[in-house]
Amino acid sequence: MQPGPSPPLNHRRRFLVLLTILVLSGCASTPVSRRAAPIPSFPWQNYEPSLLVLARIAADTIPDTYSRVFALSRIAQEALVAQDRWAPGDDQLQQNTTQLSQGREIGFDSLQQSIGMAQEIDSALRRAELFSALSGDFLGYQAAEQALSLLKQAADLVFPLFNPDEAQGREVQILEDLIYALFNTGTAGYPLLRQAVQRIYLIQDYTLRVRLLTRTAREYQQLGSGQRAGVLLQQALAGASAIPHPADRFQAYAQIALRFQEQQDSQEALRYAEKAYSILEELAIDTLTPAQQETVRQGIQDLIPMGYAGQTGEYIQYFTQTTEQQELSLYLAEYYFEQGEPFAAEIFLQQVLQRSRQIPGPQALQTQALTTLRIAGLYLENNDPLIAQYYVEQLIQELQQNPALLDDFGKADLFVLASRLGITDAATALLARIQSGAVRASALSRALEALAQESGSQDQAATQQRQMLSDRLVATLNTLENQRDQSLLNASLALARTGQTDAALELLGTIQDPYTLSLAASNLFSIIPPGTLQPQTDRLRNLLAEWDRQPS
Repeated sequence: MQPGPSPPLNHRRRFLVLLTILVLSGCASTPVSRRAAPIPSFPWQNYEPSLLVLARIAADTIPDTYSRVFALSRIAQEALVAQDRWAPGDDQLQQNTTQLSQGREIGFDSLQQSIGMAQEIDSALRRAELFSALSGDFLGYQAAEQALSLLKQAADLVFPLFNPDEAQGREVQILEDLIYALFNTGTAGYPLLRQAVQRIYLIQDYTLRVRLLTRTAREYQQLGSGQRAGVLLQQALAGASAIPHPADRFQAYAQIALRFQEQQDSQEALRYAEKAYSILEELAIDTLTPAQQETVRQGIQDLIPMGYAGQTGEYIQYFTQTTEQQELSLYLAEYYFEQGEPFAAEIFLQQVLQRSRQIPGPQALQTQALTTLRIAGLYLENNDPLIAQYYVEQLIQELQQNPALLDDFGKADLFVLASRLGITDAATALLARIQSGAVRASALSRALEALAQESGSQDQAATQQRQMLSDRLVATLNTLENQRDQSLLNASLALARTGQTDAALELLGTIQDPYTLSLAASNLFSIIPPGTLQPQTDRLRNLLAEWDRQPS
């Protein structure tokens, strides 16, 4: 079966995220040996030399199944991203359409390979997870029959688990992934979707049942099927009343109210928001466990967009968990920024700062510094660079007196903010304080990425700043011994996004780990315009031959 034309990308994003989670949860670490046992050799000589061909050759030498499946899925994803980004409507790219069409062919073949590997996995739950995730990739290639076939296999593995004695948290999550995938299959998947929805009613934990019912209702809403969404919300209401703990019950009613608001049923939304709020008023938040306080905070965040920002903000003081207090205050600040009310946002940000100064113990100063750093970032993201710069410069001065205020990761975050604000001298001094070479390289890569995305950053000063960061990045990479491959991946992507394709390819050629190389090459394929690497064809061909010679 040949893949059809590519649909828009947005519905494929969740599947890439899901598969990333599966790989990270299934592998303690990524493979590091180039001496991996390859699957049958990919006939790369049949294709023009390209970064996607290199990604595929490297993927075929990855020994770990989960990592290999993810790498192959990423190849398929990036082939479509490149095709959508470098559409042949641009006359300058007409001559490069061969590489894009071959990339699509390689991507689809990679998906076919991934199915066979997923079927060899012993764990039924793992197979079901991978089948659901890969179905989204096949839908991206308009291979609906194969996508639905994978989902049927996943259903055969998952449905038997839903009986009165089973269906705990993990099984429920897998069912949710399956339901989401089925929503993307169109009418052909509706019979199986209805069967999957029926399994929700077999979940014995009412909190989990209501959560999945409300999320599934939202999918029906987005599909334009308000009637089915309404049925599920009524079932969710019945389940919510049976939830034993008031913290979980509060969150359930808050979610239900939010769903009714999204369905534009303001009367029902108000009714259940008030019910949730009445439960909140009776809650003794300070007696709850940390996990229960987190549940309440999440429920409050559901109520805030419904007009309860003022009332719910009063409950911040009752949380005994500082983390929940700070998260809720920052959420409210961001909400008010989005509503165009910066003065209201400022009130909550000042509360966050004041609480951070009142934290007792030896970590108080470090917590305060991290809070200030986060607030500076929030101001910058909401287009107030002057206040952001005030907090960044304040932090830099405090670090000069007490270098232990921030660890290397905190200093890296501060360096990125300082670079974005153009505080170059202070940023340079800050970079020297980062002890870990890998963290220093990561900070430089992140700063380059951020500057590449900043609007109005094409003037001479911005160009000089990017070149300075690039030079320091390459110099830092040359000193690395640990975590080198991951640093090379991040650096090559950052350099490519700033237009330094030769430097990016040079770094790519030094990556030793096949998993990292495959991810880097597939990402670069969609970042670098087709034909840009033509002067580097010989180097690319040598890389292909080198990896193709890796022994079994």
